[in-house]
Amino acid sequence: MAELTDAQKKGVMKIIEHLVNSFTAIDDAMSQGFFIEALIRIDAFLDFSLAMMVEYSYESDEEEQTVGMFRELMGKKHFPKYAPSILLHKGLISKQHSKRIEAFRHFRNKIAHDLFGSWIVLMQKNKFTAENISAQERDLFKTECKKGKELVKDIVRYYLERRFKGKISIPKFD
Repeated sequence: MAELTDAQKKGVMKIIEHLVNSFTAIDDAMSQGFFIEALIRIDAFLDFSLAMMVEYSYESDEEEQTVGMFRELMGKKHFPKYAPSILLHKGLISKQHSKRIEAFRHFRNKIAHDLFGSWIVLMQKNKFTAENISAQERDLFKTECKKGKELVKDIVRYYLERRFKGKISIPKFD
């Protein structure tokens, strides 16, 4: 990728500022005990994060690079059990963009199911209010929020480093 113009740098920095603010909003929701709100924010963030990776894979249009990106990401502490099925998924190694999008969607759904499984069960039981949530369920929400935040942080940071390393200053999102 060529050097970024000043306008492009400004645009990327605005996106990064938005990401930092989003992580702060997740932290604020968690610290106030609004775990459902935090999970909803994380869920939306997951879509955004994976959309960035899809966009990156289009631009590189290198099958190996896309597979390598997943291998590297899935080798991390988050959800390593999904690596083989995702890497073998036909869409992931296909050069047809429609199939690749399907692979990313499949990947996203697996993560969401693992991350938000208990939350979805509670939603099905119509337990929307804080009073209806037991202490055990609250702890579960807290754990899922932390897991989710770490995951999206890793995906976003990974993408920014792959895409813009040496071109802009990338925050740690701590």
